[in-house]
Amino acid sequence: MEKRHKTVNYFNLNLKRTVLDVGNILKHKKG
Repeated sequence: MEKRHKTVNYFNLNLKRTVLDVGNILKHKKG
């Protein structure tokens, strides 16, 4: 159970990072 919780947290961190990266790419394309 604890292992799964860590996996979910890791997945959420990766998701946030990916969203930020995509946001930066879009900003650069517009700019």
